[in-house]
Amino acid sequence: MGYSSDRLPRVGEIPDRPSMFIMGGFTGHGMPQVFLCARGMADVVLGNKEFNDAGIPRLFQESKERLSDSRNRILELYQEPLEDFQSKL
Repeated sequence: MGYSSDRLPRVGEIPDRPSMFIMGGFTGHGMPQVFLCARGMADVVLGNKEFNDAGIPRLFQESKERLSDSRNRILELYQEPLEDFQSKL
């Protein structure tokens, strides 16, 4: 399984890496999503469509902002409940 730091798939051309694409980080829920993303990405890679017209959710689009975000929401998800936990011993 592949996890992204913001818990969203990463799909599209990698910024500042011409002709390099990514489609991953579906966090174990890829089967229902990956086939439609793959169809859209095929159109993008072949130059038939722009990303925004390919039917891929915009939240999944790889961007410089997502790459430069230093937060790890996966770890935050597990640390927050532990911070609130009070031992009863």
